[in-house]
Amino acid sequence: VSPGFKSVVNVQNDFDDMDKVSAYIPTRNSVEILEDLSDNLHKTANRRSKLIMGTYGTGKSHFLLLLANFLTRPIDDPAIRPFMDKLGKWPERKRKIEETKEEYPGEFLIVLLEGDRGDFDDALLRALDRALKRVGLYDLLPDTAFQAALRRIDELEKGYPSSYETLKEVVAEEGLI
Repeated sequence: VSPGFKSVVNVQNDFDDMDKVSAYIPTRNSVEILEDLSDNLHKTANRRSKLIMGTYGTGKSHFLLLLANFLTRPIDDPAIRPFMDKLGKWPERKRKIEETKEEYPGEFLIVLLEGDRGDFDDALLRALDRALKRVGLYDLLPDTAFQAALRRIDELEKGYPSSYETLKEVVAEEGLI
C-alpha cells in the first residue's frame, strides 16, 4: 500500500495533503478518464465534463483529489510525480498524458462545489469565492445582494443621516430588529 494511503478522502479538506495526493493508485478506468480529460484541456474542446460514478469506497474522491491537484500543479511537482511514475503500467497513455500536460501547462482554477447547503447558485458562488481565495485572488467576485445592502446602509449612515434615521424607523416598525 502506498505511503499516505487513507480509506477516507475529503477533496475539500485534503486538497493540500500531498501525502494523500501522491498515494493515489491509478486504475485502468481512472487512467482512461484522465487521458480523455487531458485530450480536452484546450479551451475550445467540446467534451470537458465527465460523470464519475461508483459505489462507496471505490476511490472517486481520491481520484478527484488527484485530478484537482494534477490540474493545478506542474507535472514534475512532488505530489504529482509519484502518480506519473505509477503510470508505467500504461506507457502509451502516460506519454500522451505527459505530452498534453506539457502542451497545456497552465493552472486551472478548481472550484470544489458542495451541493448540500442552499440553492445551487449560492453554493456555486461560495465555492468560487473559496477557490479564488485559495489561489490568492481575493475580492474578484462582485458583492452579493446582502453585501451591497450593507454597503448602502453604511453610505446612508455616513452621508445621509436623516435617511438613515428613516430607515431605522421603518425597520423597527416592520419588526425587523
